[in-house]
Amino acid sequence: MKKPVVNLSFIFLFIGLMVNGMGQSVLFSILAPLSRSIGFMDSGVGIIISCSAAVLVVFSLLWGRVIDRINIKYVFIFGLISFGIGSLLFAYVLDLGQKGVIFPGTVLLWLIIVRMIYAAMTAGTHPSAMAYVTKLTGEKERVSSIALISSSYSIGLVVGPAIVFIYDNGDVLSPIYFTSYLAVFVAIASVFVLKGFPSTIVNSVKENKVNPLKFWDGRIFPALISLMFVNVTFSCIQQSAGFLVQYLFTITDSEASRKTGVILSTIALVMLFTQVILIQKFKIDYKKMISVGYVLAILGLTSIVFSTVYISFFSIVISMAITGVGIGYLIPSLQTHLTLFASSDEQGKIAGYIFSFSALGYIIGPLLGTGLIGLATWMPYLMSIVMLIFSATCMLLGSKHGRKSTSNGLVQLITRK
Repeated sequence: MKKPVVNLSFIFLFIGLMVNGMGQSVLFSILAPLSRSIGFMDSGVGIIISCSAAVLVVFSLLWGRVIDRINIKYVFIFGLISFGIGSLLFAYVLDLGQKGVIFPGTVLLWLIIVRMIYAAMTAGTHPSAMAYVTKLTGEKERVSSIALISSSYSIGLVVGPAIVFIYDNGDVLSPIYFTSYLAVFVAIASVFVLKGFPSTIVNSVKENKVNPLKFWDGRIFPALISLMFVNVTFSCIQQSAGFLVQYLFTITDSEASRKTGVILSTIALVMLFTQVILIQKFKIDYKKMISVGYVLAILGLTSIVFSTVYISFFSIVISMAITGVGIGYLIPSLQTHLTLFASSDEQGKIAGYIFSFSALGYIIGPLLGTGLIGLATWMPYLMSIVMLIFSATCMLLGSKHGRKSTSNGLVQLITRK
């Protein structure tokens, strides 16, 4: 396996996605306390997240088709600008709610509307970045490049809370303004830095009309379902962690927040370490990464189940770390697996499918995590093991069909070229 392709264009893709991650973590770091101070119900935050995720499912598919028809870099730039403007509008509505200019129910309604529009406009950012990376890389270095570009968002998730701490000057909305302006700046700079990839689909659309790549295609559908289950598992763990701490330990709210922060930071940092260090250093085949990822994630989740029974915070953190390594391997390797079934003029489409099914996982996972933990503290993690078994089974069932289709797809691709 070769080293990932890292040039100035790749660096700006990395920075853009990192800013995106920073903005998300900043927003959700302050949204919960702000929602209470404004006066709308706690479940309102969940409604905002679920509505935006539902929009992402649909519009990731649409943007995936657009990416293959226009210059990729402009989709990425448009996404960053939309991120900046959308975040500013979101902060503006929160500011009006803080000042009591509009009623809490109206604030919630406008936040949902703004966030849904924001999700629709920015849904092409991640698919365009992935499609861009596949244009820069060959098959051998693709998994390490996708892992590296995926880590940028994780870095943003880690850096975001630090920005909230640094900008703690009395104005809780300052971090949102900062990340918004930074996103627009990176977008403007990207106009001059990113190499353009003009669409190659114009002449090939007619050739692909007979057998265009659809998400229900037997070559990719099992892997898409597998990826969705992995994201169900990850989001289930994320959303249940805070409740897990509160149920297991008799501590104050502030202590619970700190313990929850330790758990979530551990997962994020371990996934980051896996994608930036382990995958880059130990150049193993992406298919082996998938196997290793499933084994480690299931092992970690099994350990979490036992840790909740024996109530050991240290064991929970170690178990979460093992799970994080497994998921850190699974996500980029499954994404790489999917991109290899698409020709160069369908990379935008496959990237759209990838992030649409990932977003679907983020609709299901939080509902499972928050719903099951009220029944038993170990139940979300047992269910996550079941989800990963389903995921691995889908990969096994799809592998035979995939092997047959890969050779045919390569012949078609070579013939077209």
